[in-house]
Amino acid sequence: MINYLNEDLNYIISDIENKYGKDIIYITDDNVYKYYFNNFKERIIVFKHGEDYKTLETVNNIYSKLLEFNANKGSVIVGVGGGIVSDVTGYVASTFMRGVKFGFISTTLLGMVDASIGGKNGVNFNNYKNLIGNIKEPNFIYISPYFLKTLPQREVHAAFGEILKYAIGFDKDLFEHLEKDDITYKDIIYICSNIKVNVVSKDLYENSGERKKLNLGHTIAHAIEKYTHKYVHGECVLMGLYLINIISYLNNLISEDDYLRVKNLLENYNFIDLDKDTFLKLLNNSIEFIKFDKKGIDTNKLDIVLIDKIGNSKLISITQNDLKNEIQKAISLI
Repeated sequence: MINYLNEDLNYIISDIENKYGKDIIYITDDNVYKYYFNNFKERIIVFKHGEDYKTLETVNNIYSKLLEFNANKGSVIVGVGGGIVSDVTGYVASTFMRGVKFGFISTTLLGMVDASIGGKNGVNFNNYKNLIGNIKEPNFIYISPYFLKTLPQREVHAAFGEILKYAIGFDKDLFEHLEKDDITYKDIIYICSNIKVNVVSKDLYENSGERKKLNLGHTIAHAIEKYTHKYVHGECVLMGLYLINIISYLNNLISEDDYLRVKNLLENYNFIDLDKDTFLKLLNNSIEFIKFDKKGIDTNKLDIVLIDKIGNSKLISITQNDLKNEIQKAISLI
Protein backbone atom coordinates (compact mmCIF):
# COMPACT_ATOMS: atom_id res chain seq x y z
CA MET A 1 0.00 0.00 0.00
CA ILE A 2 2.78 2.46 0.86
CA ASN A 3 5.15 3.35 -1.98
CA TYR A 4 8.43 4.72 -0.62
CA LEU A 5 10.18 6.74 -3.28
CA ASN A 6 12.58 9.63 -3.59
CA GLU A 7 11.00 11.03 -6.75
CA ASP A 8 9.29 14.27 -7.75
CA LEU A 9 5.57 14.84 -8.30
CA ASN A 10 5.71 14.34 -12.07
CA TYR A 11 7.17 10.86 -11.61
CA ILE A 12 4.59 9.94 -8.97
CA ILE A 13 1.64 11.19 -11.06
CA SER A 14 2.94 9.21 -14.04
CA ASP A 15 3.28 6.09 -11.89
CA ILE A 16 -0.28 6.46 -10.55
CA GLU A 17 -1.69 6.92 -14.05
CA ASN A 18 0.21 3.88 -15.34
CA LYS A 19 -1.26 1.76 -12.54
CA TYR A 20 -4.78 3.18 -12.23
CA GLY A 21 -5.59 4.70 -15.65
CA LYS A 22 -6.29 8.24 -16.75
CA ASP A 23 -9.62 8.81 -14.97
CA ILE A 24 -7.95 10.44 -11.99
CA ILE A 25 -9.06 13.54 -10.10
CA TYR A 26 -6.66 15.29 -7.74
CA ILE A 27 -7.62 17.18 -4.57
CA THR A 28 -5.26 19.58 -2.82
CA ASP A 29 -5.27 22.84 -0.86
CA ASP A 30 -4.26 26.28 -2.10
CA ASN A 31 -1.03 26.17 -0.11
CA VAL A 32 0.26 23.02 -1.85
CA TYR A 33 -1.16 24.13 -5.20
CA LYS A 34 0.95 27.29 -5.33
CA TYR A 35 4.11 25.14 -5.30
CA TYR A 36 2.98 22.44 -7.69
CA PHE A 37 0.28 23.90 -9.94
CA ASN A 38 2.44 23.30 -13.04
CA ASN A 39 2.35 19.56 -12.36
CA PHE A 40 -1.43 19.24 -12.64
CA LYS A 41 -3.76 19.15 -15.61
CA GLU A 42 -7.31 20.48 -15.52
CA ARG A 43 -8.77 17.73 -13.28
CA ILE A 44 -7.71 19.28 -10.00
CA ILE A 45 -9.91 20.47 -7.10
CA VAL A 46 -8.40 23.07 -4.76
CA PHE A 47 -9.79 24.14 -1.38
CA LYS A 48 -8.48 26.65 1.16
CA HIS A 49 -5.89 25.34 3.62
CA GLY A 50 -6.33 25.17 7.39
CA GLU A 51 -8.60 23.64 10.04
CA ASP A 52 -11.27 26.29 9.36
CA TYR A 53 -11.90 24.67 5.98
CA LYS A 54 -11.97 21.07 7.16
CA THR A 55 -15.77 21.15 7.05
CA LEU A 56 -18.83 19.62 5.45
CA GLU A 57 -19.15 22.78 3.35
CA THR A 58 -15.76 22.03 1.79
CA VAL A 59 -16.84 18.41 1.23
CA ASN A 60 -20.06 19.52 -0.48
CA ASN A 61 -18.12 21.88 -2.75
CA ILE A 62 -15.82 19.02 -3.73
CA TYR A 63 -18.80 16.74 -4.48
CA SER A 64 -20.11 19.42 -6.86
CA LYS A 65 -16.76 19.65 -8.64
CA LEU A 66 -16.62 15.87 -8.98
CA LEU A 67 -19.97 15.96 -10.75
CA GLU A 68 -18.65 18.69 -13.05
CA PHE A 69 -15.75 16.39 -13.90
CA ASN A 70 -18.18 13.53 -14.60
CA ALA A 71 -16.59 11.40 -11.89
CA ASN A 72 -17.99 7.88 -11.64
CA LYS A 73 -17.42 4.56 -9.87
CA GLY A 74 -14.38 3.96 -12.06
CA SER A 75 -12.71 7.25 -11.13
CA VAL A 76 -9.73 7.41 -8.80
CA ILE A 77 -9.39 10.32 -6.37
CA VAL A 78 -5.95 11.35 -5.16
CA GLY A 79 -5.29 13.73 -2.27
CA VAL A 80 -2.05 15.71 -2.59
CA GLY A 81 -0.98 17.41 0.63
CA GLY A 82 -0.78 17.01 4.38
CA GLY A 83 -3.12 15.71 7.05
CA ILE A 84 -6.11 17.96 6.37
CA VAL A 85 -6.02 17.14 2.67
CA SER A 86 -5.87 13.39 3.34
CA ASP A 87 -8.67 13.58 5.94
CA VAL A 88 -10.96 15.49 3.57
CA THR A 89 -10.02 13.51 0.44
CA GLY A 90 -10.49 10.18 2.19
CA TYR A 91 -13.94 11.17 3.42
CA VAL A 92 -15.01 12.48 0.02
CA ALA A 93 -13.74 9.44 -1.88
CA SER A 94 -15.14 6.88 0.57
CA THR A 95 -18.64 8.44 0.43
CA PHE A 96 -18.94 9.66 -3.17
CA MET A 97 -21.09 7.10 -5.03
CA ARG A 98 -20.71 4.96 -1.88
CA GLY A 99 -16.99 4.78 -2.37
CA VAL A 100 -14.44 5.00 -5.17
CA LYS A 101 -10.75 4.12 -5.24
CA PHE A 102 -8.51 6.72 -3.64
CA GLY A 103 -4.99 7.35 -2.46
CA PHE A 104 -2.65 10.02 -1.16
CA ILE A 105 0.53 11.73 -2.20
CA SER A 106 1.84 12.98 1.12
CA THR A 107 3.70 16.30 0.89
CA THR A 108 4.34 17.02 4.59
CA LEU A 109 6.59 15.28 7.08
CA LEU A 110 3.68 14.95 9.49
CA GLY A 111 1.59 13.35 6.76
CA MET A 112 4.40 10.94 5.86
CA VAL A 113 4.95 9.71 9.40
CA ASP A 114 1.33 9.67 10.55
CA ALA A 115 -1.63 11.51 9.04
CA SER A 116 -1.92 9.79 5.66
CA ILE A 117 -1.85 6.31 7.22
CA GLY A 118 -4.57 4.41 9.04
CA GLY A 119 -7.80 5.05 7.17
CA LYS A 120 -9.30 7.70 9.43
CA ASN A 121 -11.15 10.22 7.26
CA GLY A 122 -13.35 13.11 8.24
CA VAL A 123 -14.06 16.72 9.05
CA ASN A 124 -14.67 18.95 12.05
CA PHE A 125 -18.21 19.81 13.13
CA ASN A 126 -19.78 22.08 15.78
CA ASN A 127 -16.52 22.66 17.66
CA TYR A 128 -15.63 18.96 17.68
CA LYS A 129 -12.47 17.89 15.86
CA ASN A 130 -12.98 15.01 13.38
CA LEU A 131 -16.52 14.39 14.59
CA ILE A 132 -17.92 13.47 11.16
CA GLY A 133 -16.05 10.74 9.33
CA ASN A 134 -15.37 7.09 8.73
CA ILE A 135 -12.60 4.52 8.63
CA LYS A 136 -11.65 3.46 5.12
CA GLU A 137 -8.05 2.78 4.20
CA PRO A 138 -6.66 4.27 0.97
CA ASN A 139 -5.77 2.01 -1.93
CA PHE A 140 -2.28 3.52 -2.06
CA ILE A 141 -0.01 6.08 -0.43
CA TYR A 142 3.05 7.68 -1.98
CA ILE A 143 5.73 8.93 0.37
CA SER A 144 8.78 10.81 -0.92
CA PRO A 145 11.22 13.00 1.05
CA TYR A 146 11.47 15.03 -2.18
CA PHE A 147 8.59 17.19 -0.97
CA LEU A 148 10.47 18.27 2.14
CA LYS A 149 12.44 20.64 -0.10
CA THR A 150 9.44 22.96 -0.37
CA LEU A 151 8.05 22.34 3.12
CA PRO A 152 8.29 25.40 5.40
CA GLN A 153 10.70 24.83 8.28
CA ARG A 154 7.90 25.32 10.79
CA GLU A 155 6.02 22.36 9.30
CA VAL A 156 9.15 20.21 9.46
CA HIS A 157 9.62 21.11 13.13
CA ALA A 158 5.95 20.57 13.94
CA ALA A 159 6.06 17.01 12.58
CA PHE A 160 8.27 16.10 15.52
CA GLY A 161 5.15 16.18 17.67
CA GLU A 162 4.05 12.95 15.99
CA ILE A 163 7.59 11.59 15.58
CA LEU A 164 8.28 11.99 19.30
CA LYS A 165 4.92 10.38 20.06
CA TYR A 166 6.14 7.25 18.31
CA ALA A 167 9.56 7.38 19.97
CA ILE A 168 8.18 7.94 23.47
CA GLY A 169 5.18 5.63 23.28
CA PHE A 170 6.23 2.89 20.89
CA ASP A 171 9.91 2.64 19.96
CA LYS A 172 12.80 2.98 22.42
CA ASP A 173 15.40 2.52 19.65
CA LEU A 174 13.95 5.48 17.74
CA PHE A 175 13.98 7.47 20.98
CA GLU A 176 17.67 6.75 21.50
CA HIS A 177 18.54 7.67 17.92
CA LEU A 178 16.73 10.98 18.36
CA GLU A 179 18.61 11.55 21.61
CA LYS A 180 21.89 11.10 19.74
CA ASP A 181 20.61 12.96 16.67
CA ASP A 182 22.06 10.27 14.40
CA ILE A 183 19.07 9.37 12.22
CA THR A 184 17.96 10.58 8.77
CA TYR A 185 14.52 11.84 7.78
CA LYS A 186 14.23 8.86 5.41
CA ASP A 187 14.71 6.43 8.30
CA ILE A 188 12.41 8.40 10.62
CA ILE A 189 9.63 8.30 8.01
CA TYR A 190 10.05 4.57 7.41
CA ILE A 191 10.11 3.67 11.13
CA CYS A 192 7.14 5.85 12.16
CA SER A 193 4.94 4.92 9.21
CA ASN A 194 5.55 1.22 9.82
CA ILE A 195 4.72 1.56 13.51
CA LYS A 196 1.38 3.05 12.57
CA VAL A 197 0.72 0.40 9.90
CA ASN A 198 1.42 -2.35 12.45
CA VAL A 199 -0.80 -0.81 15.14
CA VAL A 200 -3.66 -0.15 12.72
CA SER A 201 -3.46 -3.67 11.25
CA LYS A 202 -4.13 -5.10 14.73
CA ASP A 203 -6.92 -2.69 15.71
CA LEU A 204 -8.36 -0.84 12.72
CA TYR A 205 -11.60 0.18 14.45
CA GLU A 206 -10.17 0.84 17.95
CA ASN A 207 -11.84 -2.19 19.49
CA SER A 208 -8.94 -3.50 21.58
CA GLY A 209 -7.53 -0.17 22.75
CA GLU A 210 -4.20 -0.59 20.95
CA ARG A 211 -4.98 1.99 18.31
CA LYS A 212 -6.11 4.48 20.94
CA LYS A 213 -2.51 4.55 22.17
CA LEU A 214 -1.72 6.51 19.00
CA ASN A 215 -3.54 9.39 20.73
CA LEU A 216 -0.62 9.91 23.11
CA GLY A 217 -0.55 13.66 23.81
CA HIS A 218 -3.54 14.32 21.58
CA THR A 219 -6.39 14.97 24.03
CA ILE A 220 -4.53 17.96 25.42
CA ALA A 221 -3.30 18.92 21.94
CA HIS A 222 -6.86 19.05 20.61
CA ALA A 223 -7.93 21.25 23.52
CA ILE A 224 -5.13 23.71 22.70
CA GLU A 225 -6.09 23.62 19.02
CA LYS A 226 -9.68 24.40 19.95
CA TYR A 227 -8.68 27.29 22.20
CA THR A 228 -6.43 28.94 19.61
CA HIS A 229 -5.49 28.44 15.96
CA LYS A 230 -2.13 30.09 16.53
CA TYR A 231 -0.30 26.75 16.62
CA VAL A 232 -0.34 23.91 14.12
CA HIS A 233 -1.26 20.35 15.08
CA GLY A 234 2.26 19.01 15.62
CA GLU A 235 3.18 21.93 17.88
CA CYS A 236 0.11 21.25 20.01
CA VAL A 237 1.04 17.56 20.23
CA LEU A 238 4.49 18.57 21.53
CA MET A 239 2.80 20.59 24.29
CA GLY A 240 0.44 17.70 25.02
CA LEU A 241 3.36 15.27 25.32
CA TYR A 242 5.14 17.64 27.68
CA LEU A 243 2.18 17.64 30.07
CA ILE A 244 1.50 13.90 29.69
CA ASN A 245 5.10 13.18 30.68
CA ILE A 246 4.63 15.17 33.91
CA ILE A 247 1.25 13.54 34.64
CA SER A 248 2.78 10.07 34.08
CA TYR A 249 5.57 10.89 36.53
CA LEU A 250 3.21 12.31 39.15
CA ASN A 251 1.21 9.06 38.97
CA ASN A 252 4.34 6.93 39.46
CA LEU A 253 4.00 5.32 36.04
CA ILE A 254 7.35 6.43 34.67
CA SER A 255 10.69 6.39 36.47
CA GLU A 256 12.46 9.64 37.29
CA ASP A 257 15.27 8.79 34.86
CA ASP A 258 12.86 8.13 31.99
CA TYR A 259 10.85 11.22 32.91
CA LEU A 260 13.94 13.42 32.69
CA ARG A 261 15.07 11.84 29.42
CA VAL A 262 11.64 12.43 27.85
CA LYS A 263 11.57 15.98 29.21
CA ASN A 264 15.01 16.73 27.76
CA LEU A 265 14.15 15.26 24.36
CA LEU A 266 10.91 17.22 24.15
CA GLU A 267 12.72 20.42 25.04
CA ASN A 268 15.42 19.72 22.45
CA TYR A 269 12.79 19.40 19.72
CA ASN A 270 10.53 22.19 20.95
CA PHE A 271 10.89 24.90 18.32
CA ILE A 272 7.90 26.90 19.58
CA ASP A 273 8.87 30.42 20.62
CA LEU A 274 7.04 30.54 23.96
CA ASP A 275 8.19 32.05 27.22
CA LYS A 276 7.13 30.29 30.40
CA ASP A 277 4.37 32.75 31.37
CA THR A 278 2.77 32.61 27.92
CA PHE A 279 2.96 28.81 27.92
CA LEU A 280 1.30 28.58 31.33
CA LYS A 281 -1.45 30.99 30.30
CA LEU A 282 -2.05 29.00 27.11
CA LEU A 283 -2.37 25.72 29.02
CA ASN A 284 -4.64 27.17 31.71
CA ASN A 285 -6.95 28.68 29.10
CA SER A 286 -7.06 25.46 27.10
CA ILE A 287 -8.18 23.17 29.93
CA GLU A 288 -11.88 23.96 29.55
CA PHE A 289 -11.77 22.84 25.92
CA ILE A 290 -11.15 19.24 27.00
CA LYS A 291 -14.96 18.95 26.93
CA PHE A 292 -14.90 19.26 23.14
CA ASP A 293 -12.99 16.00 22.76
CA LYS A 294 -15.33 13.81 20.68
CA LYS A 295 -14.47 10.84 22.88
CA GLY A 296 -16.27 12.52 25.77
CA ILE A 297 -19.56 13.39 24.08
CA ASP A 298 -21.71 10.59 25.49
CA THR A 299 -19.83 10.05 28.71
CA ASN A 300 -17.99 12.11 31.25
CA LYS A 301 -15.02 9.77 30.89
CA LEU A 302 -12.12 9.98 28.46
CA ASP A 303 -9.52 7.46 27.42
CA ILE A 304 -6.16 9.12 28.02
CA VAL A 305 -2.76 7.70 27.12
CA LEU A 306 0.09 7.90 29.64
CA ILE A 307 3.72 6.77 29.50
CA ASP A 308 4.86 3.88 31.67
CA LYS A 309 8.41 3.69 30.26
CA ILE A 310 10.26 4.94 27.22
CA GLY A 311 8.90 3.06 24.23
CA ASN A 312 5.67 1.99 25.91
CA SER A 313 2.38 3.64 26.78
CA LYS A 314 -0.71 2.83 28.84
CA LEU A 315 -4.37 3.58 28.23
CA ILE A 316 -6.46 4.67 31.22
CA SER A 317 -10.03 5.89 31.62
CA ILE A 318 -10.49 9.14 33.54
CA THR A 319 -13.28 11.64 34.10
CA GLN A 320 -12.99 15.04 32.46
CA ASN A 321 -12.81 16.73 35.88
CA ASP A 322 -10.08 14.40 37.11
CA LEU A 323 -8.09 15.00 33.93
CA LYS A 324 -8.42 18.75 34.38
CA ASN A 325 -7.12 18.37 37.94
CA GLU A 326 -4.19 16.27 36.72
CA ILE A 327 -3.36 18.92 34.12
CA GLN A 328 -3.48 21.64 36.79
CA LYS A 329 -1.04 19.68 38.95
CA ALA A 330 1.28 19.21 35.99
CA ILE A 331 1.13 22.92 35.09
CA SER A 332 2.16 23.79 38.64
CA LEU A 333 5.45 21.91 38.12
CA ILE A 334 6.45 23.64 34.86
